[in-house]
Amino acid sequence: MMPHESRSSASRRLALRLGAEDAEAPLTAGAPAVRFRTLLAAARRHLWTIVLWGLLLPLLAAAIFIAWPKRYDASTRLLVDPRGLQIVDRDVTPRSDSTDQAVTVVESEMRFVTSDTVFMAVIEKHNLTADPEFNGSERYFWSPLLDVIDIARTTLRTALGVDSPEGPADLAALSALSSKVKIEREPQSFVIDVAVRTNSAEKSARIANAIAQQYLDTRFAARSSATERASAAIVGRLDELRKAVEEADDKVESYKRSQGIIGADGKLVNEQQLGEVNTQLGNARDEVGRAAARVEQIRALRASSASADAISEVVSSPTITQLRSQQASIQQRYAAVTADMLPSHPEVKQVRQRLDAANRLIKEEIDRISQTAQLDLKRAKDTEKAIEKRLTDLKQLAQTTNEKIVHLRELEREAEARRAVYTNLLLRSRELDEQKRVDPSLVIVLSPAVPPQRPGGPPITWILAAATFLGLGLGVGHALTKDYRDRSLRSAMQSQDLFGVESTSMPDLGTSTGSRRGRIRRRQPAGDVGPMPRFAIDNPDMPATRALKGLASEILTSTGKTSSLILVTSVDEGPVKSTIALNLALAAAELGERVLLVDGDCETPAISTEIGAGAKPGLENLADQRKAATAHAISPPDLTIDVLPNGTRQPRLHTGRNAQLENALAAITGTYDTVVIDGGVLPHGRLLPMFVGMAHEVILVTTCGTTQKASLADAVKLLEAAGVERMRTLLVEA
Repeated sequence: MMPHESRSSASRRLALRLGAEDAEAPLTAGAPAVRFRTLLAAARRHLWTIVLWGLLLPLLAAAIFIAWPKRYDASTRLLVDPRGLQIVDRDVTPRSDSTDQAVTVVESEMRFVTSDTVFMAVIEKHNLTADPEFNGSERYFWSPLLDVIDIARTTLRTALGVDSPEGPADLAALSALSSKVKIEREPQSFVIDVAVRTNSAEKSARIANAIAQQYLDTRFAARSSATERASAAIVGRLDELRKAVEEADDKVESYKRSQGIIGADGKLVNEQQLGEVNTQLGNARDEVGRAAARVEQIRALRASSASADAISEVVSSPTITQLRSQQASIQQRYAAVTADMLPSHPEVKQVRQRLDAANRLIKEEIDRISQTAQLDLKRAKDTEKAIEKRLTDLKQLAQTTNEKIVHLRELEREAEARRAVYTNLLLRSRELDEQKRVDPSLVIVLSPAVPPQRPGGPPITWILAAATFLGLGLGVGHALTKDYRDRSLRSAMQSQDLFGVESTSMPDLGTSTGSRRGRIRRRQPAGDVGPMPRFAIDNPDMPATRALKGLASEILTSTGKTSSLILVTSVDEGPVKSTIALNLALAAAELGERVLLVDGDCETPAISTEIGAGAKPGLENLADQRKAATAHAISPPDLTIDVLPNGTRQPRLHTGRNAQLENALAAITGTYDTVVIDGGVLPHGRLLPMFVGMAHEVILVTTCGTTQKASLADAVKLLEAAGVERMRTLLVEA
């Protein structure tokens, strides 16, 4: 098979690369890309490390959890309503209906709860200064370290001559209690939670309830104290105001006495009399009017000869009533006797006389009533005149007194103003005195603290689960870091991820039982070539055999050529590369291909040595026209392939192109379906530039734990720069 122009150019580029100066910058791999399968591969390689991390961290977390001091949280819930209770109308502190101000009041009450006054009272009542947790004498597992630090600090201060005064025990307890109390307000409410964290469940609940109760007591005491101070300030002013009121009243009374002004019930007597006389005058005038009306009525009725019964006094007079009764009785008698007797009859005359006498008495009574009305009218007019005279006298006296009253009113207003101030303060002092005993605030303990059933913090199961996940994560991270820092290649996926070339993994070549050739010694010295395992024909069911058959089938199918030339090379010294080339050729032959195996490793011709053809003419002899006729492929009796040995060494055969050798080799390989070339070690193989130009597929053989990533990166870069289009790496696992 004649090489075409592209292969020739590839071989030229590789030759130039191989002949570059040593000072040229080395080729390195790009940045690694961590993929999921890479992660899984690293996890498999470092499984015990990951498991160790996953066990060590939970054990450490469990030990710390057991040794760490337990803390118990207990909380008391309080409702602080800033509006309070409307017990009295006028409170010491005014209330506000504003929501913002109400929230501010609640926030202030929260500061009150955590004030030093409340805490110091709790410390004193419960003797917290003797509690090791609050006086600083509690011991922890890290206490010895703190003791050493304290000793060093004390020694240093002593050496420097600096005093180390110890603070009071109550201040230390106050600082400890402040750090153990947490208070917060629930959103959109006036409810506050007072939480206490100590090393005892009962102690936490007891201190939380004590703080709430002490807050209520201190709040009431502070309010009572403020009320008492306000009341004392007012009482201090009452004596002064009382004296001022008395002085003002004395001035008013002295002025009245000096001016002859007499008053009763807060009013001047002259004014009272003037009012009374005005009332009497009105009543007298009304009486005159009524009396005149009666007289006029009687006169008019008598002038018109009307019946006297129209006069109300006549109708209501008992005398008239009695006389009318007698008159009626006599008239009945008179009517009876006149009906039976003559007018001249003595009895008739007698009855007639009696009737006339009754009429005369009635008339006389009516005249008397008329005279009485006249007398009443005269008396009413006399009374009216007397009252008018009295009113005139009082008016004259009032005019004289009014001039004196102007200054009196001023004195009375001054006295009234002082009296009003005194009265208000006196009333307020009495109210404050009562308010000292009443708490109008609305602070309710919604739920007192109870001892918690378990300590605070997450449960041990959560901690162990988190520690396990963290340990596994750290283990995976350690595995990835170790893989990244490891200079040796560990998996085919690493090769694909790092260098972007297709990679195939193959099981260990020496693990097959029954292999008559034994295990490959990967690190044996160059030239010390032992027997190669031929597992492709000795163990057809071996995983490595199946892998090579699959690889050969894939290459033959993907190239699409009638004759495929596969170059096998490596960056590592040793027989692994040659073993892969031999067994790949055998696997291709098992697929029915006519296969030629070319030993192109001029430095270590392991295949030629394996078949016992180390001294026979071969590949290198094709470069010499005189010996080319003696070089030909041989068919070993125990193999199913033909082999072109390396031949006798030709010192004049230089690295790069050799037209004679290339043409002669093409003529030999053109008669085979598949050609597998053991091309030697990159970048030292003398004939590698020619093989690269001729090959349809290049296989870079690597060994797990032996191949260096940097060497493989340089080889990949070198082949890519030479224009190799189809290239893959084959990793032989340990």
